[in-house]
Amino acid sequence: MTILIVKLGAAGDVIRTTAILPGLKEKYKKAAIDWITEKKHVDLLRGNPYLRNIFVFDDHKLFSNHKYNLIIDLDADLGVSKVISLMKTDRLFGTYANSDKLVYTKDSRPWFDLGLLSRFGKEKADILKAKNRKTYQELCYQMLKLSYRQQRPQLTLSRHDLESGRLFSHLNNIRKGDFVVGINTGAGTKWLHKKLDMTDTIKVIEKVKERFPKSKIILLGGPEEIERNRKIKLKLPYVIDASGNQTFMQFASLINLCGILITSDSLGMHLATALNKKIIAFFSPTSPWEIELYDTGVKVLPVKGCLACYHRRCQTKPQFDLNHFIESIEKPKLI
Repeated sequence: MTILIVKLGAAGDVIRTTAILPGLKEKYKKAAIDWITEKKHVDLLRGNPYLRNIFVFDDHKLFSNHKYNLIIDLDADLGVSKVISLMKTDRLFGTYANSDKLVYTKDSRPWFDLGLLSRFGKEKADILKAKNRKTYQELCYQMLKLSYRQQRPQLTLSRHDLESGRLFSHLNNIRKGDFVVGINTGAGTKWLHKKLDMTDTIKVIEKVKERFPKSKIILLGGPEEIERNRKIKLKLPYVIDASGNQTFMQFASLINLCGILITSDSLGMHLATALNKKIIAFFSPTSPWEIELYDTGVKVLPVKGCLACYHRRCQTKPQFDLNHFIESIEKPKLI
């Protein structure tokens, strides 16, 4: 049995899709599984024990002549699907190119009916997405007829990644046994209200430090958060600012240092689930029900604002009960 998974991006989607690998291996015990992704996401898959080959989509010649018993195309890109649709396979699941139109197979409707590609149109798709109460992983297992037992995403930190984390700990006086709280409240630039603003981020950090005075607090973020986090650091000098132009795996190595991660619905959250970290995730305007936090996470929902509306700029700024973050940390399963 040979299986090809097509999932190029985004990075968080690649990570959460790896959760299907244990289920596929359980159902098809002798399966050889390959994956096609973007070059920048290869490191997220490297070292994964479930994968035989990792292909970069631009290198068509390395995979286009292969025949697979099953191709799982979970991307929604016409250009990608045109290439995949020409490959030999016994069964194609997911999206495919029908002339110049991107469509999807009947057995993949439970997921694609909820998105921009929906056969019902965007208006009804948005309603269906808001009503959906199954996680992405649960839907994938259902569609592929796999046995779902909350199998986690898969991420392998290399020795180099682990050493990077150890070096960061040494330089910032983080010792074994310290209670380390990661703060990842940014969320890039696509969704204005997906992130926590600087004022609320400062309040959350102050509440954490007040309740856990000996905690070490790491402020995480990518290039978009550098200036924002610099300003937070000026107000709260005890915070360890780890934001910057990091690789995905450097980012993962920092999250791996945390005992608990307070995070937006973002790449950091997906990395933390793969690393089996305790998570407090806040949501707006995306769907909290679609996200699987397993038994080590708590979802914080806004007391005012949108959920599952997916507007890039909502009319109402979300408001959170910031005490809920601290209450969530103190839940028995988290601390």
